[in-house]
Amino acid sequence: MNLQLLDIVHQSSFDEITQLLICELERVYSYCPKPSSLQRQQLIRECSILANIEPKQIKVWFQNRRCRDKQRKVASWLQTVNMKLLAMNKLLLEEHGERCKLRLCGHNSSAFS
Repeated sequence: MNLQLLDIVHQSSFDEITQLLICELERVYSYCPKPSSLQRQQLIRECSILANIEPKQIKVWFQNRRCRDKQRKVASWLQTVNMKLLAMNKLLLEEHGERCKLRLCGHNSSAFS
């Protein structure tokens, strides 16, 4: 095999292992987003694919995953707030437009205030 082919085989093996690692960590995260040190060590012992991973790496992965979750929740909340503000802004603009039309027609706008 030439060197490029070895690199491709290594990369595909690496990608496959990485996906398996992520799947396993995601599975654990789904029921335990903040595992203790003992739980992480137990995870390493029980899951052969995690055998070559340092406990610190697993700890950091869970920290990063919790951070991503929090960022997604905040982004979702901000999007919801933004949509509500846009709707309120639209209503206010429509109301303002109606008041301007009434003023142009000579109507008293005090009834709307």
